[in-house]
Amino acid sequence: MFIKILKFDIKNGIIKRLWLYVILFLFFWLVDFVLFMQRMNMGVDTPELIEHKLTIGDMLLYALGGAKHFVIEESVAFPFPVQWMLVILIIAFANLRYPVDNLSGYGRHIIILSGSRRAWWISKCVWLMINVCIYYFIMLLSAASFALFVGAECNLNINEFLLRLLMLNFRELVPMPWNIVVPLLLHIFTVYVLCMLQMLLSFFIRPLMSFLIISTMLLFSVFFSSPLLIGNLAMPLRTENIIMDRPISLNLGFIICFSLCVTIFVIGLIRVNRMDILNKED
Repeated sequence: MFIKILKFDIKNGIIKRLWLYVILFLFFWLVDFVLFMQRMNMGVDTPELIEHKLTIGDMLLYALGGAKHFVIEESVAFPFPVQWMLVILIIAFANLRYPVDNLSGYGRHIIILSGSRRAWWISKCVWLMINVCIYYFIMLLSAASFALFVGAECNLNINEFLLRLLMLNFRELVPMPWNIVVPLLLHIFTVYVLCMLQMLLSFFIRPLMSFLIISTMLLFSVFFSSPLLIGNLAMPLRTENIIMDRPISLNLGFIICFSLCVTIFVIGLIRVNRMDILNKED
């Protein structure tokens, strides 16, 4: 029965929303274009900064890197990670309605006929995982296509211009080259956990309120550097592979995410089993 429910979710929660993936592709392309133009503007005053070609690594770290630790200094501006916030919030918002709408609609009949609420909940968790992976695959595909369009290099190297653009202190950084693969994987895992938490909250409160809670958590994570604020784990720029000043341990990050994932799954299973789906309304 789980396989049948999952097939239904893939068909209705993924395949029938292909238009959304096109919009995401164009959005990610726009983010890459903004980075490209900022690089060109920096090259006007400092030509040596753009001697090396733009890379896919630059694009990914620009969009997903987050920001350095927030420090109150009057003389130093803090670069708020707008693109980082937008990427995560768009992914969260795109996954906001389907689970609740499904439970209030046809999914309710599936649960009644199958008699397995556990299969329904597991299917939603797997559907969410597939969806998040698709979003980041689209981002990678968008970066690769943009790289081909502007003649950028298809590797994960990071150029000096990006460090200056993100206003990073060179003395606090780990010597290059950086391994950004693991921090990016932690970012994806963290976003999945955030989306799981949002899905769980939407079974207790209105979906829009759960989205606002996730948004608030991300906002607090920008200004307060603590692994307990899970948004920090989605910032590769704050991990031990990139920064030496109060770095976040990657191993600790994966442990926290895994623990939260299991906790959310168990609480969600209990909630779904106790929910009165016959009287469930939109």
